[in-house]
Amino acid sequence: MIRLFRFFSFCVLTLSAFITMKAQELYICGTKVTAENCKNLTVIDGVTLTKRNGAAIFDPKSKTLALKNVELVDKSGKAIQHDIEGLTVKVSETVLVQSNVTDGVGIVLDNVTIIEGVGTATLNVSGSACGLLLNAGMGVSNLNLNVRSGKFAISGGSTTSGKELVKLYKGILAATGEETVIKALGTTGSIVNLQSLRLNDGLAITDPAGAAFSNHAVCIGKLPVKNQIVTIQYQEQHYPKGDVNHDGKVDISDVVAVINTMAGDTTFKATSDVNADGDTNISDVVAIINIMANGGEENPEPEQPDAAVVAGICPDNHHPHAIDMGYGGRWACCNVGASAPWETGGQYAWGETEPKEKYDWSTYIHCDGDYYKCHDLGSDISYTDYDPAHVNWGSLWRMPSDEQFMQLFQSGCQKDSTVLNGVPGMTYTATNGNSIFIPFATVRSDIEEIEVKTAYWTSMRHSYIPNVARGFYVDSSMGTPIQGFNRCVGCMVRPILDENIEDENIDPAVFFNICPDKNHPHIIDMGKAGKWLCCNLGAANPWEYGDYYAWGETEPKDKRLYTWADYKLCDGTRDGCEYVGNDIGDTSYDAAHAVLGSPWRLPGFEQFNLLGEHCEMEWFSIKGIYGQLFKAENGNSIFMPAAGYGSEHGGTEKLNSDCLYWTSLMSPTFPFAAYYFNTDAGYYNLLSLSRVSRLPVRPIVKDTTSDPAVTAGLCPDSNHPHEIDLGTGKKWACCNVGARTPWEYGGFYAWGETDVKTYWTYNWDTYSLCDGTQEACQALGNNIAGTGYDVARKEWGGSWTMPSMADCQAIIDDCTFEWLIFNGIEGAKVTGKNGNSIFIPGAGYRWGALPHYRQCAYWSAEQSADYAYMANQMLLDDTQHKVNEAARCIGLLIRPVK
Repeated sequence: MIRLFRFFSFCVLTLSAFITMKAQELYICGTKVTAENCKNLTVIDGVTLTKRNGAAIFDPKSKTLALKNVELVDKSGKAIQHDIEGLTVKVSETVLVQSNVTDGVGIVLDNVTIIEGVGTATLNVSGSACGLLLNAGMGVSNLNLNVRSGKFAISGGSTTSGKELVKLYKGILAATGEETVIKALGTTGSIVNLQSLRLNDGLAITDPAGAAFSNHAVCIGKLPVKNQIVTIQYQEQHYPKGDVNHDGKVDISDVVAVINTMAGDTTFKATSDVNADGDTNISDVVAIINIMANGGEENPEPEQPDAAVVAGICPDNHHPHAIDMGYGGRWACCNVGASAPWETGGQYAWGETEPKEKYDWSTYIHCDGDYYKCHDLGSDISYTDYDPAHVNWGSLWRMPSDEQFMQLFQSGCQKDSTVLNGVPGMTYTATNGNSIFIPFATVRSDIEEIEVKTAYWTSMRHSYIPNVARGFYVDSSMGTPIQGFNRCVGCMVRPILDENIEDENIDPAVFFNICPDKNHPHIIDMGKAGKWLCCNLGAANPWEYGDYYAWGETEPKDKRLYTWADYKLCDGTRDGCEYVGNDIGDTSYDAAHAVLGSPWRLPGFEQFNLLGEHCEMEWFSIKGIYGQLFKAENGNSIFMPAAGYGSEHGGTEKLNSDCLYWTSLMSPTFPFAAYYFNTDAGYYNLLSLSRVSRLPVRPIVKDTTSDPAVTAGLCPDSNHPHEIDLGTGKKWACCNVGARTPWEYGGFYAWGETDVKTYWTYNWDTYSLCDGTQEACQALGNNIAGTGYDVARKEWGGSWTMPSMADCQAIIDDCTFEWLIFNGIEGAKVTGKNGNSIFIPGAGYRWGALPHYRQCAYWSAEQSADYAYMANQMLLDDTQHKVNEAARCIGLLIRPVK
C-alpha cells in the first residue's frame, strides 16, 4: 500500500464537482460521519449488513473506512463522498455501493484515496449518472472492483461554465497488485475524463480487444469505449521491441507515440526509449523505422490457400467450424448452405428449410396464401422441423434466438466492416481473439422493398404479431439490431452450437452433472445451502427461464399486464399495496408453494445467503443460455439461468446477463417493494424491486429440521408462538400478532383497533376511535388489556394480552439487548437473566405517506396519563431502550404477554 500511495501521492487535488464540503469530511448516503456514528455506520439510513459478520466502521485517527459484507444504498445522490487527504478504504469479502436516484453517483472522491482489498474482496459500485467520480488520485490494490452506470462508470471531474460542460481531467486512477481486477461498464463512457491511468505489476487493459488509454479515456481507436465492459487485470505480456504503444505490432503509430513523448505527452514515456540510451529523441524514431523495414522484409508470412485461414477466422479450410466467441456463444463460421465463411449460402423464409426462387405469401408454405392466414409454428422454432440450421446440419446446431444475437452484439466484440475474398461483410472479433465473418446480402422479398445490407433470421416469432418474425440487422443501421420481418421474405441463417456434446440425445444437464437424469425436475441436495429444485418454476429443463411472477401472485400472466393497475395485491396504485406479511414463504401468496404444494416454498434471505456462502460460483452457459452455476461442497450443483426481469408494460431487461429471482421477503424500506436475489458474472447480492415486476422463481424445500429460531436457541421447536420466560414476571410471546415466526413483523395496528390497514392510511382521518382529529379521541379506559380493544386477546384468545407499561419496563430494566440481523431482519435480541431470549424485529411504525424503520416500536395496553389521544409504547433500537408516548392513530406492532 505504501508503494501505491507514493505512486500517485503527487495528485493531491481539491476540486469538488458536486458538493462543496468543509475540509476533511466524510459523507455516507448523504449523512455526515461523526464521532457518534463512526464506530457503527449501520445507524445511517441506507447502510445495511448483508451477513452476520459484516461491519461498517470509520477510524478518524488512521483515516480508514472499513467495509465488510455491507451494502450502501443511497437516496441522497452520493453513496460515499469525502475530501479527507490520504483516506484508505479497506474492503473485505463483498461490498455494494449504489446510488440509483436521478443523477446519482456511487462514490465521489475529492482527495487522494486508496481502496484496497483484504483477502479476496469484491467492491461493486453503481450510480445512475456515474459509478466512480474522481476529482483526485485514487489507488486500487488487490481488489475485484466492478463499476456500472447508466452514463459514466469511472470518470474524472467536470463542472459547468455558463451552459457548457467543462471536462477538468483531474482524476488519476492508479492500480497495482496481481489480484486486482477492475471492470467498468457505462452506457455513455466506461472509463473517461481522466488525467492519467497508471497500471503497475503487469496490470493491463485486456478487454475490449484493441482498447488503450488515450485522449484521457480508454478508447478503441479515437473513440471512448461505451456500453462495453472495460477490464483491467494482470496479464503476462511480451511486446516486440519498438512496440511503444503496446498494441502488439510495430508500425507508424509507434513513431507517432515517440514524437508525442518528445513533445511532452507522458502516456507512453515508460516505453518510448526504444534504443535504451536513457533518453527519448529522434534516434528512437530511427530505431522503429529500421525495425519496421527489417522485420517486414526478413519474416514474410507464408501464403495460405484459404482466405478464412489467412484472415484468422478459421483454424483450417475444413468448414464449418464452431467458433468460441466467449460470452457471445459458439457460432458457426459459415451460413447454412455455404461451404466457406465468405459465401452467403441459402436464403430462407422463416420456418422453411429450403431456399427458393420467389419470396412472397403465395409461395410461403406456412400460410394459406396470404398475410392473414399464417400457421402457428410456435414462438421459438429452434430444434424443430422448421429450423433450417437443425434440419440441414443436425446435431446440436440451431438457429440463434434474438437474445443470443443480442449477446453477440453486446458482448464486447469489436465490429469491423471487412472484405473477405472479395465479399463485403462484417467481422466480429471477440475479447478472446476469435472472429467470425458475416457476409452482406440483401433480404429477398417479392412483396416489399427492403433496403438493408443484410439480415439474419432469429428463431423467434414476433411476440404479438403472428405473421412477423424477428431478424438481426448485421450493420445495426436502424439503431437497434433486432427488427421484425414478414415471415415470407428470405433471410440468411447463421447457426449456433449450444455445447460441444457429440450425442444429441444426451441431456445437457446430465452431461454437466447438474441432474442425475433427464426426468426433470429433481430435488438437488446442496448440503449446507439447502435443497433446491433443479429448474425454475414453470420450466421443463434447468436452462429454461420458466414462468415469471409478480411478488405475491401465484399465476403468470401476459407480460404486458405487470402493471399496478393489473397487480392483484393493490388497489391499482403503488401506494395501495396490500400488506400480506413481510415473509410470504409457505403461504397462499407463495407461488412455489401454490403451484408445487408442500414442502416447496420461495427462498428467503437466509437461503440465498447460504447458497452464496457455501457454493462456488461459475458464470456458465447451457444450450446458449447464460447463468450462474452453483457448486456445493458435497459436489452437487444447480444452474440458475439469467432470465433477467420484466418491467411495466412488457419490457424485459438484463436477459441472458443477470440472474434475478424473487425471495419471500417484503422490502424493509418500502411495502410496495420486495427483496430479490441478484447474481451475474461478477457478484451476488440481495436488493429490492417493485412488487409488480416480472421475475422468475426458483423453489426450495422447506427445511422443517432447522428453524432459525430453534437453531438460535430462541424457541424449543418450530410450532410458534411459544411462551418465553425472561424472568421478569409475565411470559412473553416469541412472535408478534399476525406473524408466524419470530422474525416476521406481523400486523400494524392503531392503538385500540383490531384490524390492519394500508400502510399509508395510519392517520387521524382513518382512526376509527376518534372523529377525525386527535382532540376527538374516544375514551377506551386507561388499560385495554383483555378488552374488545385488545388485538392480542382477539386474535390469540386464552390469557394472551397486550403488555402493560410495567411489563415493558421490566424487560428494559432486567434484560440485556443486542441489535442484530436475524434471518435477514434487523431487530433487538432481548435476553433475560435466566438466559432465555426473544427476538423483536425492528419494523418501525406506520404514520403518513411513508413507513419508518430501524426501531422496535410496540404498543402497551395503557393510555397516556396526560393526553387522551396518546398511548404508551415500548421503543427499542441500537442506542436506546425506553417507554414513552405516541399518537394513538399510528401503526405499531403488538408483542403479547401471558
